[in-house]
Amino acid sequence: MCTKKLIHFFYAGLILLVSLLLSSCISASGRALQALNEASYRQAIQYALEALAENPGDPEAAEILTQSWSRANSEWRGAAEAALTQEDPDSKAVALTYFDALIEIHTMVVNAGWNQLNANPQELQKEADTIRTGIARAYLDAGSALYYKNTVEDARKAVDFITKAFELDPSLSEEFSYLFDLAVEKGTFRVFVFTGPDTNPALNGIEIIPRIEDQLDKMSWVEAVRVPARYRCSCE
Repeated sequence: MCTKKLIHFFYAGLILLVSLLLSSCISASGRALQALNEASYRQAIQYALEALAENPGDPEAAEILTQSWSRANSEWRGAAEAALTQEDPDSKAVALTYFDALIEIHTMVVNAGWNQLNANPQELQKEADTIRTGIARAYLDAGSALYYKNTVEDARKAVDFITKAFELDPSLSEEFSYLFDLAVEKGTFRVFVFTGPDTNPALNGIEIIPRIEDQLDKMSWVEAVRVPARYRCSCE
């Protein structure tokens, strides 16, 4: 029985070793082609550049690089432009993800010195910055519209949108911090707590208030308002 187990483990280990050896034998061009077929354009470009670094005259790697580059630029830019046509600012913001990916592959190609592809990450970054500013303004406009609906729930959504606007374009916070403060105020419940003895000796506030405040601190959109102590009237 033990011998059979040992044989089983031996063959399993041998199969694993052979698999690892075979996978390590795949050339950079082979990995690039596999990535291209899976539409993993960033990986395909990376592997193709590695293959060309080893052998600048590799025609297969050069062709894979060209195809991956063309498809990435076409498909990612198309997806970014489609995202920018959406009304919802969250949908618009998806465009920035595609621009980040484009900037990354353009930077990779420039760093590899592959000038034939005319990569220009600086121009892409300028374009992305302009788009980021526009999306920030879209978030701010959406947040403002939600705030003026004059409901607690909409005010809380407004805070989320205005926060995203400030993150994308910090300069907006200088002019519109008042709108953020108003939305926070409208979306916040205030709970009044007494910090000293109350009229009821059993609920005099001295022992129970710290526990209540601990719970309030853990709650979103709740503010504990400390009211000056009320003392029991000693006259009867």
